[in-house]
Amino acid sequence: MQEHSDRVQPWLVAAFTIGWLAFAVAALELTSGMDGIAAVWPPSGIFLAGLLIARPASRIWLIGGTAAASLAANLWGEVGLLAAAGFTIANLAEGMLGYALMNRLGVNRRTFENPASLAIFAVTAIAASLASATMAAVLSGKLDIPFFLSWASTVALGMLIVTPVILFLLRPGHAGAGGQSSLWIWTVLLVGGCTVIAFGQAEYPLLFLPMVAVLFATLMHGLRGTAIAILAVTAVGSILTVLDRGPVSLFFGTVEEQVLYFQLYLVALLLSVFPLAALLARHRKDLFQITDDKRKLEEAERIVRFGHFHYRKADDLVEWSVTAREITGRKPERTRGLASVLECYHEKDRERVNGAIETILRTGLPSNFEARLVRPDGSVRKIEGRTEAGYDEEGEICELIGTMRDVTDGYSFASRFADPQTPDVA
Repeated sequence: MQEHSDRVQPWLVAAFTIGWLAFAVAALELTSGMDGIAAVWPPSGIFLAGLLIARPASRIWLIGGTAAASLAANLWGEVGLLAAAGFTIANLAEGMLGYALMNRLGVNRRTFENPASLAIFAVTAIAASLASATMAAVLSGKLDIPFFLSWASTVALGMLIVTPVILFLLRPGHAGAGGQSSLWIWTVLLVGGCTVIAFGQAEYPLLFLPMVAVLFATLMHGLRGTAIAILAVTAVGSILTVLDRGPVSLFFGTVEEQVLYFQLYLVALLLSVFPLAALLARHRKDLFQITDDKRKLEEAERIVRFGHFHYRKADDLVEWSVTAREITGRKPERTRGLASVLECYHEKDRERVNGAIETILRTGLPSNFEARLVRPDGSVRKIEGRTEAGYDEEGEICELIGTMRDVTDGYSFASRFADPQTPDVA
């Protein structure tokens, strides 16, 4: 297993190197008419994602491939050799520093949907971009504030937008099957369409539409939907703005102002939606945990033939566990009123059980008792019961929690393990 994990991944190295070069050249070509100023630098996110995904033996090859791609892309952009070398060192530093910080703080691709990990990732991306901008300015000799801020902002947004998308896309089961795949397609089309409407014309102020579409993607697909939707908004919005379409190019005269506004728009989108997406991911994780805990509880109750019911005074409803329904022979998961509990008991025991419940409601003291249940088929089961009161914030009794253990035929879970000769009661 160790030998397998240390093998070089040629496909990964090739894919990320080619991807880095392709997106770098595309970004440079797309912004060639904008004095080379880009709103987002996707290669920074590609490199960081590659480092997070690659096996240890592949990372050195990935770093080498990225260095060659960066040098080639900068030379393609007609940057001098010395400046290209300085930019390449900065490009490598941003990804390596980001990876080192995330690894140090315990963030990896397996913990990326954790809200705390996302926060650490955001801080890490900003720190790495600032360090990269400093190195690029020093090594290229462009020691001015506009260059520093432009480099840092484009690199940071590249990481914040592109890295999550790659990690989520390469995670198994990201889009589901069947209807889920169709839903993904319609979601992406919705986001793309809303972005085209918002950034493709300037007659109507519709920049809120992409936000609505991204929120929809978040509700439908969680963090994966958020990441992919924001990437779609970034790509479509960038292209339309470069082509002088839409409100950004109309209301802002200089390229610097257009880029700055679009970057602020993306930052606002990230800050507005990602916290919601993180909370939704946490909620879904908690919901899954609750469901799993409930399943385990039901299995444990079935093994020891121990059921429970829960009565809420507010809505006068009784909820029965699976094993409680099996013991009583009643099918409904919910019944109305405490009368539905009492009617399960033998008529000769009903008055005593009712008295115990009334005492609990009056005093709040728990009650233990033995009684007989009459199932719908007429068979009688003997149970050991216990009922306790629950209280609201004002100290008033608001619920009852009752348990029942089937002890018909002298069944006892404890004695069953103490005496190997005790027969197993079906």
